[in-house]
Amino acid sequence: MGPRRHLAHPPSAADVAAALRRAPPEARDALVTLPTPYGTRTDLTRIAEACHEHGVPLSVDEAGAPSRRSTRTALGISGYQAADWIREHHRLNAHIADHRRIAAQLTHAGTTDTTGITGITGTTGTTGITRALITALIELADRAGDFPLPSVPVEVPDPAEPRLEQAMSPRDAYFGPVEDVPWNRAAGRVTAETLTPCPPGIPTALPGERLTAPVLACLRTWGAAGMYVPDAADTTLATVRVVALP
Repeated sequence: MGPRRHLAHPPSAADVAAALRRAPPEARDALVTLPTPYGTRTDLTRIAEACHEHGVPLSVDEAGAPSRRSTRTALGISGYQAADWIREHHRLNAHIADHRRIAAQLTHAGTTDTTGITGITGTTGTTGITRALITALIELADRAGDFPLPSVPVEVPDPAEPRLEQAMSPRDAYFGPVEDVPWNRAAGRVTAETLTPCPPGIPTALPGERLTAPVLACLRTWGAAGMYVPDAADTTLATVRVVALP
């Protein structure tokens, strides 16, 4: 994640090569998501070359590849608030929303038949959806001053901080003895559940990883701003499920 704009970026070829050099002998594959949920890209050819030099195949998740994205920074409100308002008042779903922006995904499948939306001037398909989105954003900007401010400031960790230590196997953590502890007392404990902010639906913590204070503060404050963590035992994140102490 970039420290200035807080956008998730794919790894560079140098990053992948360095990770492969550090990888344990049992590592069998490299996986890259391209583009990222925010639409950012990297040099896939050079990444493939780095993988082949290390004798490792490359898998690529291209779920968002045939699309165009338009990212908008919400004015004085969170992206969560903007996405909820646009969905309620204009029947448009944002592809992704976070603490400071929303992103729209436009694809060749976006026709009147699949969306039920006709553009402002009567045009259909992607053009009509684009015009409907622009209309929604203009109206949102006019009403942004009516939105309540988030109750808790959002804490964004340093780009290196979300990487957690794998303290035990996911199976042992998930199926072993567990307990629920307040989120502000969970730092240093091993999580027994998956914590996946949605959108974009990419896990921040997996069973067996050791939680840190910056990651917990990020999840808790983003949750207060409107982020949803559907797979947590406590979706409010007031408590976190961790491996029970001996």
